[in-house]
This record gives sequence, structure tokens and C-alpha cells, in this order.
Amino acid sequence: MTRRSASTFAACLALLLASPLAAPVQARAGSQPIAPRLAGLGTHHHPITAASPEAQRFFDQGLILSFGFNHREAARSFRQAQALDPACAMCYWGEALVLGPNINARMDAADNPRAYEAVQRALALAAQVSAPERAYIAQCHAQGLYPVAYVPHNHHFLAAAASFIGAKEKALAASLHIRDHQDTQLMRQPGYATLQHYWSMPYFAWVRFGQWDRLLTEPAPAEDLIYPSGIWSYARGLAQVRTGDLAGAAASLQRLATIADDPEMAATRLWEINTMAQILGIAREVLSGELALARGASGEAIEHLQTAVRLEDELTYVEPSDWYVPARHNLGAALLASGRAPAAEAVYRKDLEVYPANGWSLAGLAQSLRAQGKTAEADQVRRRLAQVWVGHGGPIATSRL
Repeated sequence: MTRRSASTFAACLALLLASPLAAPVQARAGSQPIAPRLAGLGTHHHPITAASPEAQRFFDQGLILSFGFNHREAARSFRQAQALDPACAMCYWGEALVLGPNINARMDAADNPRAYEAVQRALALAAQVSAPERAYIAQCHAQGLYPVAYVPHNHHFLAAAASFIGAKEKALAASLHIRDHQDTQLMRQPGYATLQHYWSMPYFAWVRFGQWDRLLTEPAPAEDLIYPSGIWSYARGLAQVRTGDLAGAAASLQRLATIADDPEMAATRLWEINTMAQILGIAREVLSGELALARGASGEAIEHLQTAVRLEDELTYVEPSDWYVPARHNLGAALLASGRAPAAEAVYRKDLEVYPANGWSLAGLAQSLRAQGKTAEADQVRRRLAQVWVGHGGPIATSRL
């Protein structure tokens, strides 16, 4: 499964939260054209069951436009395809898809009725199409839930981030009722391995917010979930470092290293972009660096964390990044702990170029400036931090907890 098709599944699932009070989608052949044929969009073709070649062309056009985030124009193309072939199930699926939420925008409530009816029409026509098409359409009807792949607001993530999100977000997340057993069953299926990355997000959240006790009591994932087991080992190892169990952290690091070197991790990509081995490689270097720092080997720690930064920078760009806790936050803290405040300042300034105005690097930058006696600059950065950190919980003093 491609990154794009997986994300389209997820967006489409959200549509079952829509209102059922829709008027039927109208698709009358011979009426005024709904959408024009556009030139210069490329040659991408996704075969579907369609009686009209022109309906197929408008379906492809709608799909290409959706890939380019022109959802309104894509919806018109899908409706034109419906007008040309009222029995085209995937033409209704396409409209439902682009009326739903996407990674840049929430769903417009005004689109709920039409989106819901489009899903229902696709379901009604699904018996006439191929098995792959039925699989796309079936996802629109599966349980009426957002999967972790699209909105990772499962109960684990909420527990980690409850004090860092607003009341509206909490209410929305609580209403989704995502059940972990469904997620784990889905991500075991061929082509759905990427979901393991999103299922593992709570571990990153607990690390980000320093919830070490929660990590130490969290049971290991099932043995066949290799990638989540690696991320769990990374997060647990950091918790062990922070609580002084260095022997336990070393054991977690060894387990993580074994998983990171598993050929399956190098062969499996997240949305067919970065490999699981790349992510686990960063995790290994971060944990190695933090463990070395706790043992007093600052030079070794900094080398590991510099490697982690390099590996993170080598990731293929994707939003959000496949590595959720920037390694420069760890490197800057290690440099400060080693008395190298100017080097730490440079690291934080670089991170702020990558993630402008992020609170973690602002906190580290202020700390590094103060360590150099640059009090006025440090105070200015702290004022900036106070502005960007409003509503994110209690104050922070360092770039990593």
C-alpha cells in the first residue's frame, strides 16, 4: 500500500461520522457539464470498474487533483464521472474521499450530508466492482472509526498529552473511541505495516513529556509487532536512564539494536518513504547517547547524538516528520551538560531553522545563552518562549525532559 492510498483510506473512514440526513447525490447524464477536462495533470491512471472511458478519465482527474490537495475541484471531477456513469461505485467513493478531512484541513460540516450519501451510493454499488475496489469502499464502512493512521488520539496518546491540548481537542479525541485491538489486527495485515508507526506514537508522546513511570509500567507489544517493540524498547530505555536503572537501559538498548538490525525493518517503509530501520537507527543512537551521558562518558554521548542528528537529517522529508522528538534537543542538552554552551547554542539555532519557534529549542537556547553570560539575549528568548508556550502546560527549562 502506498502512503497516499493508506491516507485516503483513513480520511474516508471519517465520513461515517457524518449526518445521515442527506439528499441523494444527483448524477444525470446529458446535463450541463459539471467539470471541465484539464490539461497538464500528468498521466496517472488508477483503473476502476466504469462503463464509460470518459468516466474513467474524470475519475483519474479527480484522483490527481486530490493528490494535489485541490479537493473542491476534485469533487467536481468525481461528480462529472458520476454523471457519465451513474453506476460507477468508485466515482462516489472519490467524492466522499475529497469531501472528508485531510492532513491540512478538517472536514467542513456543510459537506457531511453529501459525503454520507456518496458513501452509501458507493456501498450500494460495491457488489458490481472488483475486489480491490470493494476493499477501498469497505474501509468507508468499517466501524465508523478513525484509525490510528489518521488521528492518533487513542487513549494512550491522550494520557500522555492531556495537559498539553485544549478542551475542544480533548472532547474530539474522546469521541472517537478508538480500540487498540482493532488497530493491531489491521496493522498485521499485508500492506498495513505503516500503521505500526502510528500505533507507536504514544511511546514518543510519553518520552516528549517525561512520563517515565507510565513507560516503565507499560507492557511490551506483542512479539510479532517487531517495529512497535523497537520503539517501546527505545522509550523504556530512556525511562530507565532517567530513573537511574542503567543496567535496565543497557538491556533495552540491546533489544532495540537487535530489532533495528532485523532485515525486515530495512525492507519495510513508512508510506513507502523512510524505512523502519532508519527510524530505529535514530532511536538507537539517541538511547546510546543518553545512556553514555548518564554514565559520565560525555564525549561518547555527543558522538552518538551527533550521529542521531545526521540520520534524522537524512530522512526523506514528510509532514509530520517520521521522527517525532528531534535529536537536536538531546544533543543540545548533552552539550550543555558537558559545559559546551556555545556549541549547544548553535545546535538550538539550527533546530529553530527547521522547526521555527518550537518551545523546546527556545528553552534550550535561553539556557545556553545564560550559561555564556548573555543575559539580555537569554531574557529575550525566554519572553519569546512564554509567548509560544501558552496553553501547552507548565513551563519548561530544557530541551528534553
